[in-house]
Amino acid sequence: MRVDAGLAAPDDQPGAGQLDYRIFRRFVGYVRPHWRHLTLALVLLAVLSVVQVVQPWLVKEAIDGPIRAGDLLELRLWVIAYVATLIAEAILRYLQIVALQGTGQRVLRDLRTEVFAHITERPMAFFDRNPVGRLITRVTSDVEALNELFNQGVMAVLGDLFKMVLIAAVMLYMAPALSLVAFGAVPLLLALTFFFRARIRKVSRRVRLLLSRLNVFLAESLAGMEVTQLFAREERELRRFREASRTYRDAELRGVALESLFSALVEYAGVLLTAGLLWFAGGRILAGAMTFGALVAFIDYMRRFFEPLRDLSTKYAVLQTAMASAERVFAVLDDQCALPQEKRVTPREPLRGRVEFDHVSFAYRPEEPVIRDISFVLEAGERVAIVGATGSGKSTLIRLLARLYDVDRGAIRIDGIDIRDLDPATVRAALGVVTQEVFLFTGNIGDNIALGAPLEDPDPASAAARAAELVGLNRFLEERPGGMEAPVWESGANLSAGERQLITFARALARDPRILILDEATASVDPATEQSIQVAIHELLAGRTAIVVAHRLSTVREVDRILVLHHGALVEIGTHDELIAAGGIYHRLHRLHFNDGDRNAGAESRPSAAGADAASAPTSDSASAPGRGIQP
Repeated sequence: MRVDAGLAAPDDQPGAGQLDYRIFRRFVGYVRPHWRHLTLALVLLAVLSVVQVVQPWLVKEAIDGPIRAGDLLELRLWVIAYVATLIAEAILRYLQIVALQGTGQRVLRDLRTEVFAHITERPMAFFDRNPVGRLITRVTSDVEALNELFNQGVMAVLGDLFKMVLIAAVMLYMAPALSLVAFGAVPLLLALTFFFRARIRKVSRRVRLLLSRLNVFLAESLAGMEVTQLFAREERELRRFREASRTYRDAELRGVALESLFSALVEYAGVLLTAGLLWFAGGRILAGAMTFGALVAFIDYMRRFFEPLRDLSTKYAVLQTAMASAERVFAVLDDQCALPQEKRVTPREPLRGRVEFDHVSFAYRPEEPVIRDISFVLEAGERVAIVGATGSGKSTLIRLLARLYDVDRGAIRIDGIDIRDLDPATVRAALGVVTQEVFLFTGNIGDNIALGAPLEDPDPASAAARAAELVGLNRFLEERPGGMEAPVWESGANLSAGERQLITFARALARDPRILILDEATASVDPATEQSIQVAIHELLAGRTAIVVAHRLSTVREVDRILVLHHGALVEIGTHDELIAAGGIYHRLHRLHFNDGDRNAGAESRPSAAGADAASAPTSDSASAPGRGIQP
């Protein structure tokens, strides 16, 4: 059964506003393990708020006391007390920021690690649906945006609420009537907040979506830069980048415009309120119902009370951006596309390498089958080749055997055990795979080879050295300074194609696999290197089940059997001589590659139109021809 559920791109499923609380509650689950650090940050935040609230009160007492009485000695004491609160505020703010940021980074580390681990456990179908650039955005900028949710969003709002409650209590104590007038502006500010809420959220989602698409474009363009330059498509790529960047810029500017309008309206409401209070309070001072010091302190308190509300536009934009990012991060974590393992069989002995395909069918897309009801058996130690035209399904068979994908119908068994009942790591530990598409990690040659060594190997470096010697990599290492420690640049850019291919050979052999798979493994090497590899392969295949996928038929003559695929179906099985004598698909492919074998021996070019037509479809009697019977 295919597992495609949950692969809808998170970009296309942004979620709804009512999910905010669920997202926040889920995020709290990552914060909970770090409650000690969070508690320290909250305590420091509370003490800091108290110190800040005390400062205007000290100013009031200084104005109404020593300043009004002209007592400079007493005024010095109030000034010293005020300066002490400023110093205490600076120290507490530093400690609180360190504690809060430290907690936030610990939370992000846990979340980022979980997202990466989750991605690495997904089957290849997941990566077919999710571009690399999008996943990079999820692990990096989207996760980082949650730091803003924690530090600049939730914690800042909690601190503001606590401080506003303290300030409101002091204001009501000082001037109840004046406070009620000031608090009358709160409903207006909340109304503005709710009005802009949906609009800011929508723009934030679009900004994150466009950023993800821009990252996808950049990842693809940079990876394909060689092709872009070879075909002189730089200007076209630049136009595409300009358009993507312009769209992203426009979305960002719309968000800036909304936030600026919100902030300006809140600021304007605050100015009007201050003017009204000054007029109202001035009459009370003249009537002797309020002191000048109380007015100064009240205005300061009012400024501190409404400052968080004025900043609410910024904080809310941060929250909405973070919520949009959280939706996308959790959408990745919620993706349950996985390879099922129901019976969880654990082999009692190491796998020997007997492979059976039992009526296997598979399609990457339901309407486009790639493998059609294929059955065959490879005995342990048998060497077989799989040939066929491009797109016939050769590499797909290898992916199914390695359980990068699960079959739609039928079963694949190793030593009689359905690979769906084995842990994927157990299956892949038995395989050594060398593909035409070489990928090397940044580091050194030894590390890239040791990547294939078993996890339980106490000395992977020795396994890497043995594997390098087996494939004849030593003569290249002797010419390269550093040998096994020689650096490997990104994607192996500082190595030749032949050197990169030899390293992948050594990597595959480092684990001493029971099943060796060569998927057009010598396509990227020069004839001299290929000859040395062929000598090594002859020794390496001894005692192992070997599957050789090849387009060049010169590489498959020495195998025990040849399997011929055509349009996803297994149409012929036999030895080279049997299939040539049968005159079927393999014979036509052979003529296409070698131009009848008698002329231009070894040439693999200038196929005739007749040969191409003959190779494109089997004859009607191919199933009954000698040597073409499908015998599993």
